[in-house]
Amino acid sequence: MITKSYFEKLEKLYGPLTFGLLLKAWRDGEELSQTAFAKKIGLSVQNLNDLEKGRRIPTPTRAARIAKKLRLPEIGLIQLALRDSLAKRVGGTTAFPIRPEGMLAAIQVAAAVNIARLPKIDKASTPAPAARPGTAGPKIN
Repeated sequence: MITKSYFEKLEKLYGPLTFGLLLKAWRDGEELSQTAFAKKIGLSVQNLNDLEKGRRIPTPTRAARIAKKLRLPEIGLIQLALRDSLAKRVGGTTAFPIRPEGMLAAIQVAAAVNIARLPKIDKASTPAPAARPGTAGPKIN
């Protein structure tokens, strides 16, 4: 039995996901301008714009470099870049039609990765709550 990739499962639910849609969703999620996001990932603004719109497809090396800067799994972005490249060669000028459902899938991927980055809270090291005025606080030996 062949297992479906994470991206295939998302696409079944929400429509096609592209490298450009993922970048745009990530940038929108971080509320960054194209200029700030391009600087963060080491690209020119024009190059970022071309990637987001699907006019350019990154090489696997560039996809891996972008993944490292965003602290994402490299293999996922490389897969997207390769799929987009293949689809563009086989299907015409754009990798996939940009649909709102595809954007939703990109947003979910970006949100899942951002949630996974949140620091874990260790209950043992969490400080005790402060006492309210006029009440006894925790006992200190």
